[in-house]
Amino acid sequence: MSNVTPQLEHEWVLANGTGAYSAGTALGINTRRYHGLLIATTHPPVGRVAVVNQCFEQLALSAHHATGEPVEQSIDLSTLLFTGKDGQPLRAPEGHRHLARFEKGLSASWVYAWAGITVTRELCLHWKAQAATLRYTVRGLDSLPAGARERVTLRVSPMLTLRDFHGTLKKDW
Repeated sequence: MSNVTPQLEHEWVLANGTGAYSAGTALGINTRRYHGLLIATTHPPVGRVAVVNQCFEQLALSAHHATGEPVEQSIDLSTLLFTGKDGQPLRAPEGHRHLARFEKGLSASWVYAWAGITVTRELCLHWKAQAATLRYTVRGLDSLPAGARERVTLRVSPMLTLRDFHGTLKKDW
């Protein structure tokens, strides 16, 4: 996405009927303490806890160079928001650059595109349960040269915080 500002201002929310929810921006970047993939309730409809804030996601393609040397290329899918040393917002990694489309209906989905490969990430919040599912679909790997797709790995690392949804985990150094 070339202009990130409108997409950062476009927010979405999914609810599950118990007070739990998922919320964020179209870019998948949390800009508020209340954003997260799963904000569950300990005593429905209250007692909200941020369980899963975000996930670090990366598609890794491993192959061997003509010389026999292993080569890995990684495509970042996630983006986190930090404050830089100058006090300005800093987005890293820059997975939002590969975001081709965001859609929200009964679920939220992000489609990332790179060199003929698409990765669709779909978030579903379970009705009347304190649970969410992230589903990934990777397409277009057959368009890569055979040697470039010897090994494909989707790395997903959830960021679990288990904090009151009003609080933050910011530490003053």
